[in-house]
Amino acid sequence: MTRLTQSRVVGLRDARAILKKLPQNVQRRVLNNATRAGATVMKGAVRRKAPIGVEPSDLSEKYGPLKDNIRIVRLKRGVPKDQAEYRVDTGNAPQGFWAEFGTSRQPARPWFRPAADSAWSRAVARIKERLAAGVAREAEKLGKSQR
Repeated sequence: MTRLTQSRVVGLRDARAILKKLPQNVQRRVLNNATRAGATVMKGAVRRKAPIGVEPSDLSEKYGPLKDNIRIVRLKRGVPKDQAEYRVDTGNAPQGFWAEFGTSRQPARPWFRPAADSAWSRAVARIKERLAAGVAREAEKLGKSQR
């Protein structure tokens, strides 16, 4: 039932080169923090665009409101150690999928993809910002510890 769209941030060759000079555990910490910050931007945009019904449905009573089910999940299986991947999804709430793609009784009313598309540039900017700050912070820590 889940449809997956992956996106990659490219063009960070300089930051990656500096990051590679740091110890591997520090690389992972900086990369995870930066990537999670970008996913948080996406989550906020998706939550703001989540459809809200006029009256509570059986699904919202069972699973809770759709916007409360939107979450960030860190992906670990199959992800190389020098990469970080996060997913923003609707958790256990099926009403988000049905609204996005439609059913035999209701037409599709896309909300998730347009929200993610509109937040993409802000998420990438946040990743770059956090990556640069994290690399600088960790490099400074390492420089102080080696004196």
